[in-house]
Amino acid sequence: MEVKTIEQPLFNATTVETTDLKRLLKLYKSVTPKAPMTVSENGLQFLAADPSMVGMIDLRLKTDLFDGYEYPEEPVTFGVNIEKLEECVREARKGDTVTSSAVRERCEVREDRAACCGE
Repeated sequence: MEVKTIEQPLFNATTVETTDLKRLLKLYKSVTPKAPMTVSENGLQFLAADPSMVGMIDLRLKTDLFDGYEYPEEPVTFGVNIEKLEECVREARKGDTVTSSAVRERCEVREDRAACCGE
C-alpha cells in the first residue's frame, strides 16, 4: 500500500467508529455537495445553505467523536467537497481507521486499506 507523507498538517481527525460519521455526511451531502469546514479546538464545523437558500445545515463534529484529534492554534476555515469526503468514508469497513487531515488548501482523507481519496 502506498501512503503519502504529510508534513505538518493543519489538523488530524482519526476515528475507528465510522457509522455515525457516514450517516451524517450522507445527510449533509443531500443538502449541498460542497461546504466550508472550520477546524478548531471544539471540533469540525460545516455550515452551509442548500442551493435554493431555503434550508441551512449546521453540522458540528465535536472532538469526542474522534479517537485522535489535533487542531491548529487558531480556527481555520476551508472548502470541502462533501460528496468526495462521504464517498471516501463510505468505503471504510468495520474496524478500519479513517484519518482526515488538511495541508494548506488540499484536504486528504485516508483509510488504512487505500492510499488516498481526493479531488
